[in-house]
Amino acid sequence: MSEHNNGVARLWEAPEWKDLSWQEHAACRGTDPEFFYYEGDERGNNYRAKADYAKRICAVCPVRLECLTDAVERDDRFSIQGGTTPKDRGVVKWTHRNHPLEIILERMYKKEKDRWTMKK
Repeated sequence: MSEHNNGVARLWEAPEWKDLSWQEHAACRGTDPEFFYYEGDERGNNYRAKADYAKRICAVCPVRLECLTDAVERDDRFSIQGGTTPKDRGVVKWTHRNHPLEIILERMYKKEKDRWTMKK
């Protein structure tokens, strides 16, 4: 179902023009992709446990903002990317829909970073 690109789990094939070299530095590189992707009907404790595990990895990732940008640009609806779930991204995008992408991403990044650094 998912495949690895540079060791980073992917469900899609990127266009040739898209620079994904940032993935070489991703903290999730080599991690089981099942923690970052979920089935559309997966909910409850299993989903929360997977999401928490993935978000902890994202919290220390040096390319988290690039990953988050990628997820927002593709309107990803099936994975944890940049420390956010599709629901997290949807709420922030809707709330800040009249702002440029850079502002939205900055707010999303700060919100999730604050959340996970407080849990340590």
